[in-house]
Order: sequence, then structure tokens, then C-alpha cells
Amino acid sequence: MIEARVARLEADVAHIRSDITEMKSVIKDAGKDLSDLKVGHATVVERIAHLPSKGYIGWWISAGLAVTVAVLTIMSRLGWLVATAPR
Repeated sequence: MIEARVARLEADVAHIRSDITEMKSVIKDAGKDLSDLKVGHATVVERIAHLPSKGYIGWWISAGLAVTVAVLTIMSRLGWLVATAPR
């Protein structure tokens, strides 16, 4: 009776060993995938670091609008920009 129980435990231990071996290979593959993911993340972070900020873009839009208003004002003062009635 004890021998049957020991044989069953030995079989269970064999299954546990095979499962652990399989888990080790899966963990190694996951580690490789994780290192690839870290490299990809670093690349994206580096590319984002070189993009202009919201403040920079807002400054250029404000400057462009100011220049446009100034040019239109000068054109109207010189008579180059005159409103006419539609025909």
C-alpha cells in the first residue's frame, strides 16, 4: 500500500519537474521579449523628447497671428486693403 502511494508521488514529482522545466523556458523567452520592449520604449521616449512643447507651438502661433495683424494693418493704412461693396 505504501509502495503504491510512493509510486504515485514519484509520478507526480516527475510531472512537477517537467512543468517547472517548461516554465523556465517560458520565463527566459519572456525576459527576452521584455528586453526588446525596454529598447522600444527607450526609442519612443527619445523621439518624444525631440518634439516641440505646447508652449513653443503656442508661441509660434501667437507670433504668426501678430505678424498677420500687423501686415493687414499696414496694408489698410497704405490703402492696399480697401473694403468695397459687392456688385
